[in-house]
Amino acid sequence: MSMRIIGQNYEKGAGVEKSVEKALYWYSKAKAGGDAIARNAYRRLKESRGESVEEPRPAHRDVDIPDGEVFSESEALRLIGIAQRAFDAGRYNESFAIDCRLAAAGNARGMNSLGWDYATGSGVAQDYAEAIRWYHRAAEAGEPRAMVNLGYAYEFGEGVEINDAEAVKWYRKAADLGWYHGLNNLATCYFVGKVVPQDKNKALELWKEALDKCNPNSACALGFIYYRGDGVELDLEKAVEYYSISAAWEYGEAELAMGNMFREGDGVEQDLRKSVIYYRSAAIHGSEEARSRLEELCEFVRPDDSELAELAEESRKAYSKGDYDRAFLTARLPAEYGDKWAQEILGLCYKWGTGTRKNLKLAAKWFLKAAEAGLSASQANLGYAYESGEGVEQDKIEAVRWYRSSAEQGWVYAQCNLAFCLENGIGTDIDLAEAVVWYRKSADQGYVRAMYNLGKLYELGRGVDQDIEEARRLYALAAGQNYEEAVKALSRLKDGTCSDDIDAVAQKAKEHYENGEYKQAFKLAMGPAEAGHKEAQEVLALCYDNGYGTDRDVYEAFRWYLKAAEQGMQLSQCNVGWCYQYGEGVEENLPLAFEWYVKASKNGSVTAMNNVGICFRDAIGTEQDYQKAVHWFSKAAAGENASAQCSLGYAYESGQGVAVNMEEAVRWYKKAAEQGLPRGIAYLGECYENGQGGLPQDFDKAVELYRKAIEDEQAWAMLCLGRCYEMGRGVDADQSMAVYFYRRSAKNGVSAAKDALKRLGYNE
Repeated sequence: MSMRIIGQNYEKGAGVEKSVEKALYWYSKAKAGGDAIARNAYRRLKESRGESVEEPRPAHRDVDIPDGEVFSESEALRLIGIAQRAFDAGRYNESFAIDCRLAAAGNARGMNSLGWDYATGSGVAQDYAEAIRWYHRAAEAGEPRAMVNLGYAYEFGEGVEINDAEAVKWYRKAADLGWYHGLNNLATCYFVGKVVPQDKNKALELWKEALDKCNPNSACALGFIYYRGDGVELDLEKAVEYYSISAAWEYGEAELAMGNMFREGDGVEQDLRKSVIYYRSAAIHGSEEARSRLEELCEFVRPDDSELAELAEESRKAYSKGDYDRAFLTARLPAEYGDKWAQEILGLCYKWGTGTRKNLKLAAKWFLKAAEAGLSASQANLGYAYESGEGVEQDKIEAVRWYRSSAEQGWVYAQCNLAFCLENGIGTDIDLAEAVVWYRKSADQGYVRAMYNLGKLYELGRGVDQDIEEARRLYALAAGQNYEEAVKALSRLKDGTCSDDIDAVAQKAKEHYENGEYKQAFKLAMGPAEAGHKEAQEVLALCYDNGYGTDRDVYEAFRWYLKAAEQGMQLSQCNVGWCYQYGEGVEENLPLAFEWYVKASKNGSVTAMNNVGICFRDAIGTEQDYQKAVHWFSKAAAGENASAQCSLGYAYESGQGVAVNMEEAVRWYKKAAEQGLPRGIAYLGECYENGQGGLPQDFDKAVELYRKAIEDEQAWAMLCLGRCYEMGRGVDADQSMAVYFYRRSAKNGVSAAKDALKRLGYNE
């Protein structure tokens, strides 16, 4: 975002010399990084100069905004966070879907984000009018972000006519609420005299207020006006003070300015070494000017080795004392020049947000440098980053590689993590014998999780001969350090429920569940599940998931599904995928959802095969690939999965991933309809209505099928039945009935039904 803001500052002359060329340069850098707002600004500026810009536009898709849900404040905040992470990662369909849910629920942040989606064409066809509509709704609900977005739209004419007075009005509303972007933009208006009388003192006051709220571009603007003496008395020391604040937040333009100040000795003693550091950081953040100046200096400027060593030592001491601010600041210079301990400290500071703002990408970057230099703790942290996808693209094979490097150096946590991967086939083949070796090494160093996990293997006889006494000993050691799972396991063994009869108890629990005796199933499954019995774990998960025999608890359901899934239970693997896809009991993670669906598919789950097909078709957690979607739909359809049969029929009808073949489409629609799938029934009805795929045109049959599908509230069938009433197909023409069914369909989000109502002159 910072590169886009720099572009805006150059376009408006806010804190820098106005320059359309530099604005275009920074907008182009930002849009190359995926910034959709910058892409629009770049196109607008180019077109204002009479230059055309060929930009790929997002494909249109129907928008299905659900009926309003009710979210608690904490749940809304959780969803907002998930949507933001998805947007930042470029998963726009995912973020758009969540924004729709939040907006429909009346959440102001969600409405603003939905406006942003429409403005940028993120996950939906670009539509400035819709963007403005949602910004207005959010702003009227008191959302300051939306106020700033409205101001920007009016200032630059995106979706509305340019209206500087409206822009200033909305900036002022956001500023009155203390929102720093509003304060910053209003300050710019006062500085250049846009709508309001030019008042540089007022601009100074507003920029300082925005700075108090941690706005880096305001700090940079203040640095610039003190450097130029524009509206204030020229004061290079104050310019350095403000530039350094902005640069500390890694604001590229301020870092470049600080590099210049140290190079020229403006407001500071000349120090080419510090100039190099600032230029390097600015270059990392996209400044080509900084990159060229860095090349001029770095060949002959290098910090003194003794100075680097002193800083590195000071950083280590500060970190060990908990003085994280000092640790972070003193680690930066030696880390840049290859000190592995300083690099590790930067990784830890960025990972935990100590001494600086939390930034998992920067944490992974510095852990990688320290790991490559051989530091075992950084190798373990890097392994975890790859396993969890924190700050890097998830890669479990790479995770295992780094865990092993760390474990071989004796790092206790890496030894346990490596053992867990070997036990469960995460990023490597299952190897229980080697898992036992690494758990034992970790347990021997006193790590309680390793003690407990090794105890489970001894209790169940996995990778070792079954030995209940050794299991009891390990559980007791872990329980002595208050490890809760070990306390439960030890209690279970004392009660006499050991592995000799676990299978029998688990089987009994499963029988109770299948017979609908859920209380008994839940009670019996608990012990074997905690002992690691996979079938009991799945029964327990199903009870928690459905509220059978206990209160419904999606978090506990996910926990037990995951345990069973890691032991190869097909249904649990599919359900883990579902939990990750929809954020049930765990934070939404579409790539992990896809990964688990694939595992379940390879394990024979027909439902999971269908879900893999959906993922390939709709780009859920993977790249869109219609041919692969057809492959998986075919496998699931052959297994009599009705949803897959219908999706396969649609593929043949639409030509997505396969040649158009209406006869095949009808064949699969019939199979889905025979299983009672409402969607299949509706699609088959359309084929009768249009006489497609070798079927005779039969309006009566079509209407019969539509009515059958509507019994299950199938929205597309409602649209089709409305059309039949409008056109008198299979029923007497009746516009009032047509409108009735169009409205029911539109209420369920079918855009074609909304269009039909508008065409007939009716409201939804």
